[in-house]
Amino acid sequence: MGSSLGATPADISIVRRFAFKFWLYAKELYLYALVGGFVLGLDVLSFWLLINFADTYYLYAHFISRTVGGLFCFGLNRMVTFRIRTLKGLWSDFLKFVMLYSVSFLLSSGLIFSGVQWCRFPEVSAKIAAECIVFLFNYTVMKYWVMAGRGRKHGE
Repeated sequence: MGSSLGATPADISIVRRFAFKFWLYAKELYLYALVGGFVLGLDVLSFWLLINFADTYYLYAHFISRTVGGLFCFGLNRMVTFRIRTLKGLWSDFLKFVMLYSVSFLLSSGLIFSGVQWCRFPEVSAKIAAECIVFLFNYTVMKYWVMAGRGRKHGE
């Protein structure tokens, strides 16, 4: 007979599958956040160095630092977060990534400009806030479009 709560083995199986898929999603998002934290640190450090020591205009510094961070972001997320270990689809993934990063760059640039010009935030603070805001957008597009169907399947 069923348990006192009336749950059937099929119900329990559905809950277990859901919990397992949720755990895998959370693990992948955690890895993405770790890689993203490293890339953000590299991005912000190069941004800060450019505006403070090279006297670079903050939007130019953002372009340069985001490009440097983007190269690390693509490689690390492809290998670490999404566990893609082959060269198959590399150029296709990279071109999609460039499109994503272009849109993401425009979004973050608009947020940085708004933060600096209208809200009077310091440049580095505006950059950190903007990058944090576009984080989930980047993850979602990376997972479901850029790297879709690649890498090891969950449970392997």
